[in-house]
Amino acid sequence: MHFKKILIFIIFCIATDVALAKIELLPYGNKYKILISDVITTKDLDDFKSVIDQLEKSKMTFHMNSIQLNSNGGNIDVAMEIGKIIREKNIIHLNRKKILCDSACVFILLGGVSRYPFGKIGIHRATYYMNVIDDNKILKDTNETLTKTKKYIEEMGISSQLYDAIYHTEPWKIYYLTDKEKKDWGVLGDDIYHEEYLIGKFATNRHISHSESLVIFSKLRYLLRHGKTI
Repeated sequence: MHFKKILIFIIFCIATDVALAKIELLPYGNKYKILISDVITTKDLDDFKSVIDQLEKSKMTFHMNSIQLNSNGGNIDVAMEIGKIIREKNIIHLNRKKILCDSACVFILLGGVSRYPFGKIGIHRATYYMNVIDDNKILKDTNETLTKTKKYIEEMGISSQLYDAIYHTEPWKIYYLTDKEKKDWGVLGDDIYHEEYLIGKFATNRHISHSESLVIFSKLRYLLRHGKTI
């Protein structure tokens, strides 16, 4: 008999009282920003697509082209699909201190072409929400999920050290990345292709050389990566 499985990265989902994810388009002065909060579920992929569609059709000004995250995780498949859309749309992540991104939420974060997660970033290995009695199916699905996780991390241009840390962290624990690990593993950083595009575009718009653009761009990135306002 086929059973419905839900792959998750968080233990608290076992609780009966769980706040479902909210994907909100919030006003920010005369601009708008997207906030993804609480537990990520299957419906959130369509909700996210709707918010992006609303932004594009209405030609609203997207504040810094950024999304903020405040989620303890949830459905890993949905998180990866949202992350892929974010990468396709060249969206960045700007998470201030005191904001949380755990478990499956991390896969949404990794989709950003530029990622500034100054809050807590927690990881661990996936587990099942439902009880399962078929050992062979558990083994098969676990291997598939680990393979999919590794492939996604590689596609997003993130160090394999992040995958290793996920693999070796039990599902009933959460390991929080240090600031050094965020930077060294590329969790805090930029997609190299998008970065090169921005450097060239900056030079063209300012009518300066590529070398001059590189110098200015490096200073701006330094400020952002250290949580400074520009």
